[in-house]
Amino acid sequence: MDVIRVLKKSLLSFKEDGCLNLSAAISFYAILSIIPFIYLLISIVGVFVGSKGEVLPKVSVYINQLIPFISDQVLHEVGRINLGSGIFAWLAVVFMLWSSTLIFDSIEFSLTRVFKGEHLRPFWVSKIMSFLFVPVVGLVFIFLQIFNLAVNAFIMLNNYFGITLVPIFLNSVGLKYIFPLLLNLLFLTALYAIVTPGKIIFREAMIGGFICAIMLDIAKHIFGWMIIHNPNFGLVYGSLNTIILMLMWIFYASAIFLFCAEVIYAYRNRNNHE
Repeated sequence: MDVIRVLKKSLLSFKEDGCLNLSAAISFYAILSIIPFIYLLISIVGVFVGSKGEVLPKVSVYINQLIPFISDQVLHEVGRINLGSGIFAWLAVVFMLWSSTLIFDSIEFSLTRVFKGEHLRPFWVSKIMSFLFVPVVGLVFIFLQIFNLAVNAFIMLNNYFGITLVPIFLNSVGLKYIFPLLLNLLFLTALYAIVTPGKIIFREAMIGGFICAIMLDIAKHIFGWMIIHNPNFGLVYGSLNTIILMLMWIFYASAIFLFCAEVIYAYRNRNNHE
């Protein structure tokens, strides 16, 4: 069967390409770039939506969808960052912008390895894309806020006319399960379609994004279950417990992400051989 052949080839390529080592690299750069990335994100969104204090709780909701085990203390400390003013403030902004691009560069390098370097971008194109990563995510967040406002307005309108079934669905099943899954699906599909060097058919990117979103959702519940049933896990790492949990989750999530990239590559080759 084609499905079995694709999965078998994906598993073999996952090992041959050293995807676990690539996942470890992504995890390391993610830890380095997560704080400057979130800070720049709330700063950009704050220009259009409100102050950093108002934006941070809203951004945190979506950050928790991507990194469910990130500590609230980490997000709180991001909101307390003050770059000051003058030349040193601008230098700090440049440094944070550069730091926030590390995760993009690491993901791009990993996907280039998975797709066997089929198409390599010019260096300057990769750099422009990495620097645009934060502003683009900021625009996506603004769009999500507009979408939330539209959903809330729709719920209020239905309540006004006495229609309760649709608002109940949106408030319970829709917003708790379907919307986060769709958000992850769109985000992952965009990563596969845009970040991967070369031309990726949207259908292929969506297949990988769908499989990855499902696997990440399952892994999130398993990982959370393990933590809940092992309350003494953090005693080994002491005060580093939060960072270690974040690192472990990003590592597992990156491994799943790269495996699904291998699925896309194997699926595309299967089409070419037919």
